[in-house]
Amino acid sequence: METGFVCLSSKIAPTESTIVLQNGYGRTITIDSIDIGSCSKTFSYTLTSEDQKAFVLTGCSNGVSKEVFKGDIIVKYTEKNFNLSKTGYGVINTKIE
Repeated sequence: METGFVCLSSKIAPTESTIVLQNGYGRTITIDSIDIGSCSKTFSYTLTSEDQKAFVLTGCSNGVSKEVFKGDIIVKYTEKNFNLSKTGYGVINTKIE
C-alpha cells in the first residue's frame, strides 16, 4: 500500500478477500470503499490515527485454492478534518487459500 496505509495482513480465499489495514496518516479518516482485484465493497468505517481494522469483502470470484492471485488494491477514503475524498493504491500477490 502507499504511504499512510499499512497492510498488516491479508488473506485471499476463492469467494472472500480480507485485508487488515492500519491508519498511518496521523489523522482520522473514513474508509469509503475497498477493491481487491475484481471484488469490491463499500464501507463507512472511521479509523483514528494508528487504528487498525480487518475489512472483509465477500461474494468474490478470486479463483481456486492454491492458484496464484495478483490484483490491485484500491482504497477510497475521506479525510475527516477537511472532508477531502482521496484514493490509495497497492497490489496484492499471494496464493489463494
